[in-house]
Amino acid sequence: MKNSQKRNQKTSKYIKIAVLCVSFIVIICMMFFIYNDMKDKKHHTVYDSADNKEYSSIEVDGKDYNYNTGLINILFIGFDSSTDIESLEAKNSNTGENGRADSIYVLSLDRRNKTMQILALSRDTMTDIEVTDASGQVVGWGKDHLAFAYSYGDGKDKSCRLMSDAVSNLVNNIPIVYYCAANINSLGTLINIVGNVEVQVPNDDLKQFGPEYEKGQTLIVDESNIERFVRFRDIGTDFSNEGRMERQKVFLEAYMNKFKQLAKDEATIVKTTKMLSTLVTNISVGELNDFISLYAESSFDINSDYYKPSGENKTGQAHDEFYIDEKAFQKLILKMFYMDSSLS
Repeated sequence: MKNSQKRNQKTSKYIKIAVLCVSFIVIICMMFFIYNDMKDKKHHTVYDSADNKEYSSIEVDGKDYNYNTGLINILFIGFDSSTDIESLEAKNSNTGENGRADSIYVLSLDRRNKTMQILALSRDTMTDIEVTDASGQVVGWGKDHLAFAYSYGDGKDKSCRLMSDAVSNLVNNIPIVYYCAANINSLGTLINIVGNVEVQVPNDDLKQFGPEYEKGQTLIVDESNIERFVRFRDIGTDFSNEGRMERQKVFLEAYMNKFKQLAKDEATIVKTTKMLSTLVTNISVGELNDFISLYAESSFDINSDYYKPSGENKTGQAHDEFYIDEKAFQKLILKMFYMDSSLS
């Protein structure tokens, strides 16, 4: 009888120990999942943006605004590397050696109203970006040049996602799902889609290259001079990116006008589709064709539908810095991406 009681007591003891162990494991697992969930929420990504509904309705000066859900926002990036895309993929480096973003544009297509707008962002914009360690792991957010967000990635899709995150964060976390990045090698292919374009030179930044580059002159931009016209800047001159953005604007106007004329031609569609292989993008061939069709039907005026945030340029310790006028930028974000809730 005593032996039986001892066995029962021993068994009961083991059961209690087992229950305690299981409970401990369950608690550890719950803490682990809660921690990861919190970490995921802190680690903002472009895909998180699409699910995060905080951007959908906002209040400004006592008025309610709703995000325009008819918009398709595409981030276009020009990065300063001449390395072939295939080489970048093979290298898959996270060391920041695969270039920075020279040109940053958000193309916003309104599929309901058939309109189009462009937001041009300076590479020198000081804003919050995600910072990675030497292994490529995101370690947090910090204020730096918007252009540097690209360099923290692999020069390809990771870089584009980091750029998308930074731009989305800058514009009230609105969803920027699509991205398209081109490097220096893509410029010739880009111009050959539409052929030569005619522009009026907006400043004297390039006059050292000849009288045809003086302000006010009419210039034919082709494969031989497109890099010079849209990319060159004197890094020894303060705020030289401002002049480059002026040239990029007049080039965009001429290029977009010509592309719209040719957008429905089969040859143009084939050329544009082939160019996908030279880009870093998450846009599929089918989506590209849909976007081209929408683009061809959408109205766009460079004088009223092209926006560049106002702000102040400052000389930093190592690089130029641009600080956006936050109040004016909030109004611009509302104008581009939101609708008065009383009218929607």
